[in-house]
Amino acid sequence: MFPKTNMWVPTLYDPGSFGSIIRESVVRDLQLKVLPTNQKVRGIGGENACPGKVVSDVMIGDKSTWRNVTW
Repeated sequence: MFPKTNMWVPTLYDPGSFGSIIRESVVRDLQLKVLPTNQKVRGIGGENACPGKVVSDVMIGDKSTWRNVTW
């Protein structure tokens, strides 16, 4: 859940990685601020530039809050 909106949002959250993945449509819907980044995403299909990054607090469950998560 994103604390400011109280909306539950399905995301890929990996606290052991450089960042996690969230859909651009969710970023727009939640009106999250997109910051510039030079990061690339690599996978089986090749490499793509990230459209930006978002840094926000995230609640996991109803008791755990992770501060300053990078998406």
